[in-house]
Amino acid sequence: VFLTRGITTRLQHVSENTYKLVGGLPLHPVMQGSDEIAKLDQVFHKMATELKEISRKERAVVENARDFICTIDSKGRILAANPASLTLLGIKPEDLLGQHVIDLIAGLDKDKALSYLDKLQFETITTPLEIEMYTVSGATVETIWSTHWSKEEDSVFCVIHDITDRRRAEKLRQEVMAMITHDLRSPLSTINNVLDHFEISVAGGIDERGHRYLQMARRNTERMLTFIND
Repeated sequence: VFLTRGITTRLQHVSENTYKLVGGLPLHPVMQGSDEIAKLDQVFHKMATELKEISRKERAVVENARDFICTIDSKGRILAANPASLTLLGIKPEDLLGQHVIDLIAGLDKDKALSYLDKLQFETITTPLEIEMYTVSGATVETIWSTHWSKEEDSVFCVIHDITDRRRAEKLRQEVMAMITHDLRSPLSTINNVLDHFEISVAGGIDERGHRYLQMARRNTERMLTFIND
């Protein structure tokens, strides 16, 4: 009876530690001894320590990330958010909890975001979502969302990256290209037309040197037009 009671008590000690670990409570002290039950408890404590260290590192990564990281439930409410929300949207993470994420999305992108989040629950989507979001001041930022749906937790893990600067750079590039194609190609096309007219008008009244200059001008004009088209 004494032996059985001792074994039962020690096993209960190990069993209670599993519940304490899940609940985030302090574990019972490490069991002393070299028998199987004591070794099991010692290994369990080591595993619990390693899990806590992994969890601490994960929290450090999330809290110090430059991207806005959040968890969204199946109803579109924000369950968790990291401090980067303050940088991106000007909103503290604690003020976002319970808020519907759709309220942060700008204009016509609301429907696109709702459709994306609905599909995410039933199919695997690897293409990121690009949408505009409102900041606390009412301005908008361009963002790209990378998401993962967890069926077990009934929620979406979302990493939101600010691409406003990239979009501005793309817009500037388009403006530069438009300037090049219009402001440079149009004058060169005009010069080409003038050369055509000049060659026809004075075909018989131009010497060999003038003809050579005309051909040189045409070659260079056509080469510049080719560069611009490329």
